[in-house]
Amino acid sequence: MGAARDVVQRFTDDFNTRRVDREEAERIFDPGIVSMDPSGTYTGIDAFLGYVQGYITGFPDAKLNPMHIVESGDLVIVEGEYTGTNTGSMATPQGTMPATGKTIRLPYADVFEVKNGKIAKHRTYFDQIDREIDPAPLRRRLRGEEREDREASDVLRPDDLPRTAGDAARADEGVALRRRR
Repeated sequence: MGAARDVVQRFTDDFNTRRVDREEAERIFDPGIVSMDPSGTYTGIDAFLGYVQGYITGFPDAKLNPMHIVESGDLVIVEGEYTGTNTGSMATPQGTMPATGKTIRLPYADVFEVKNGKIAKHRTYFDQIDREIDPAPLRRRLRGEEREDREASDVLRPDDLPRTAGDAARADEGVALRRRR
């Protein structure tokens, strides 16, 4: 493993073992880290720690499960699956999402840019296209209709997840377009 991959692996290990504190964060993140995901942009260590803590509070058993890691110089790309059970409330930009007791298996891709041995930029991508164009396939998968090993009521539905105003507008527009056809 190269130095960039090592620091990204350390972040994953820290998340999975709940070692998410300022002292550790200062070891692996640039003070001006910029982290983005579909919910927004978080700048600086404190903002990033708040973002991460929201996921840990909402899903205390959450794990980042990397499946593929590619490193090229200071760039590291991770494809994985975020898993957990929503047993805690979760603060989001749209308000607080109450605990549902449901599990989630969310495929994701992370892109990390490492500068001077620390993570300087972080972008997370996860599938929202099913919700925006046609939520039915994702809804069936999350409800457990395509999985025999889960109870449908134990799995989060897309409607259970927080959405941005832009997501809602695009989804509503997609529904209107399908109705016109």
